[in-house]
Amino acid sequence: MNFTFMEFRTQIEKKNPKTLIASRDRILSFGSCFADQMGGRLKDLGFSIVNNPNGIVFHPIPLARIVDRIIQGFPYSKSDLVLDQEFFSSFDHHGSFSNTSEEEMLGRLNDTLQQTRDELLQAQWIFITFGTAWAYHWVKSGEVVSNCHKIPQVNFKKGLTPYEDLWEAWENTMNNLLSFNPELRILVSVSPVRHIKDGLEGNMLSKSMLRLLTGKMIDRFPEVQYFPGFEIMMDDLRDYRFFKKDLIHPNEQAQDYIWKFFQDNYFLPEMAIVCSEVDKLLMAASHRPIRSSSIK
Repeated sequence: MNFTFMEFRTQIEKKNPKTLIASRDRILSFGSCFADQMGGRLKDLGFSIVNNPNGIVFHPIPLARIVDRIIQGFPYSKSDLVLDQEFFSSFDHHGSFSNTSEEEMLGRLNDTLQQTRDELLQAQWIFITFGTAWAYHWVKSGEVVSNCHKIPQVNFKKGLTPYEDLWEAWENTMNNLLSFNPELRILVSVSPVRHIKDGLEGNMLSKSMLRLLTGKMIDRFPEVQYFPGFEIMMDDLRDYRFFKKDLIHPNEQAQDYIWKFFQDNYFLPEMAIVCSEVDKLLMAASHRPIRSSSIK
């Protein structure tokens, strides 16, 4: 049997973005840990990027709320904080913002808010990565939180957010974004990280909601493009050898493969040389000599 022309994997087709990313572009990145990881690589390349200013956010509803607040510039106040075991926390922020001092925390939240707003006004790009449609609602208000801050689970109600609610939130936020900065371009994606704590069926149901949301954003707003990180992981790589030991997160090899697709499809050609040189520098920086005598 002749195996010469047989294919054993399905590759994602090359993208033809309407707008490509230039080295001078200013970028903001919001969303899941996948957004954090991709943002870190962009920073390594020397991009001017604000990467998850509020910390990692998985769910589209609190992420839309956060972006809207940044646009409005409406400062955080005592009523926005929750106190648990002597720590003040915010449902719009990661736990790294939590503080025993209410005053210090509010100062940091509002400094971050203003700095991010200034950057958003000047940015050419905003990257948005959605992680899950499973929401945790704060029982006292019904608000969907971005982080539970290890507060007892009895204070939250978990549920799958209907697609209609996701779209309503982001249709409004997209209009606000493009009114605030008409030159902005938006790159959306669905995180390839598997949220199997919701069950395999629950994870796929959630991801399908997010993919519907990103599809609608692309159809409705010409400024939006899609990065298929989820599809690359699930359909191109499609093998447990590309996951870490937890079988949830893409491993380093998968991350490199997804990043290479991003470079090849979304950067201006001028960036190819920059990427190559930075990769060499990073590789050299990570090198450790076998013998101390080799250090000159």
